[in-house]
Amino acid sequence: MGAKHPLRVSPDVVSEQVGDGLVLLNLRTGVYWGLNRTGAEVWRALQEQSSFEGICREIEDKFEASKEEIAAAVRSLMDELAGENLLVSGAAETPGAGGGPDGRRRKTSTGEKEGK
Repeated sequence: MGAKHPLRVSPDVVSEQVGDGLVLLNLRTGVYWGLNRTGAEVWRALQEQSSFEGICREIEDKFEASKEEIAAAVRSLMDELAGENLLVSGAAETPGAGGGPDGRRRKTSTGEKEGK
């Protein structure tokens, strides 16, 4: 079950470390998100094109929660990020790195609810 999941980081998204978390900005849509420490770990694994199972194992190694809770939280976060076009389907491309808000914000959201 080590197959790659069908989602990847959108090439339109840049990220910036803020404390323990990350801020994500889609340069095309202006959508930005704040991720807490757990969400940031998931994002980094997505940037490395890890499998869903691999991402869950990484989170299990760093945070205390059941495998089921972790899998549900990772899937939920990935679904939300995909819903905002921060993750997209298809073959991998090199995602953006660095960057910051450019004044084109149209919608805001946070990824704070997904993890321990």
